[in-house]
Amino acid sequence: MSNFHRSVFALRALLRPRLLVPGIKVDTIARLDFPALKRAGYTGVVFDRDNCLTIPHCDTLDAWTRCKSTFGKDNMLIVSNSAGSSDDPLGIQAESLAYNLQVPVFRHKYKKPACGEEIIRYFRHKQLQAPRLLIIGDRLLTDVLLSTTLPSPNDHLPIWTTRLWKTPDLALLRFIEKTILRLVLWRQNQTFRDGVIEQRAKGETWLGKEGSIWWIRRWALRAIRRKHIPPEPVPPQTNPLAKFVLPAPAVLPWRPTTGLGWTWYYSKILAKYAGTITWVVVVWIWIGSRMAVTKTWALASRRIREAKIRSAQGVVVSPPAKFKSS
Repeated sequence: MSNFHRSVFALRALLRPRLLVPGIKVDTIARLDFPALKRAGYTGVVFDRDNCLTIPHCDTLDAWTRCKSTFGKDNMLIVSNSAGSSDDPLGIQAESLAYNLQVPVFRHKYKKPACGEEIIRYFRHKQLQAPRLLIIGDRLLTDVLLSTTLPSPNDHLPIWTTRLWKTPDLALLRFIEKTILRLVLWRQNQTFRDGVIEQRAKGETWLGKEGSIWWIRRWALRAIRRKHIPPEPVPPQTNPLAKFVLPAPAVLPWRPTTGLGWTWYYSKILAKYAGTITWVVVVWIWIGSRMAVTKTWALASRRIREAKIRSAQGVVVSPPAKFKSS
């Protein structure tokens, strides 16, 4: 029955792909200003387990501590499709996770995103007022869709975390999710800039970065005009959710100091561009092979038709033989 409910929600997302659009996109929860979110009226936080909490990184642990001190552990909840779900019938994973993180792990009958009603009932028993929740997770078809299909969805805020601490499962499904999100934003002429959705400026991609076409255009203009071409102007932020996203920390560029380090550094760069070039070559070979097969087939068909025509024209009907009378 759980798979049936998830199929219904997937169909809803297919019919209304706007349900997969998150309100905020950050790499980790360390970029979230939890005190500002609390002051804005949000009363509870729902976390996914995988790629959000279970890998101990320093910045994530600091953000986790800030969240607990801001909202309190009674107003926080971990909802996972493994721990606390039907895949964990004895609750062993849920007990272990709750003990390590000191936050309740939700025991739910249906997997995300079909457990929205259960989550709302849980927070209504904890809070006097109607809950306004932050739904934080790394999946669009589970975490973000859970937030956008809750009762009173405008009262809740879906937050999408993009950094994956481990090799993702269902990589094809994640690619489909991102493709749908990209098409929705492109159709609305929108982009993610500094973690929130803004109107797309000229030359921007759906992730708020300049696309390859505009880099090629700038390179060509620079070669023709022989001067530096400045980037396209970026309009100011107008999304009110931008105040909830902390600025990205400054990261000093790493440079190796040994010969082996430089070898490793340039090998990564070479591998990155080699992968891109390989895909370009494969596509070029596939297109060339298809064109060659098409031309060969057309040429062979024409030769066969010409041979049939020549054969028909070369048949000479011999006249009937005349016999001389003796």
